[in-house]
Amino acid sequence: MPRATAFTPDGEWLLYYDKDAEGKKSLFRVPLAGGEPQRLGDFPVGGEYGFMRLSSDGREIMAEMVMPDQYDLWVLDNFVPSAKQ
Repeated sequence: MPRATAFTPDGEWLLYYDKDAEGKKSLFRVPLAGGEPQRLGDFPVGGEYGFMRLSSDGREIMAEMVMPDQYDLWVLDNFVPSAKQ
């Protein structure tokens, strides 16, 4: 089950953090119109729950993950193409 999700500013994609087929923490996106998920890259944090927020141009992701004994906050760059103007 995905642990953190966010919609892109253009409303075309859902981003989410989950593990890939090899068990590696990863960032994915899936088109809301339907289609297969795409792995965008490694995800630097793990945890049981958290949040993602995107910048207004869709170029930066703030990822907040909470674990029982740890709190991580990251800003991820260059994962998602900028929103169409």
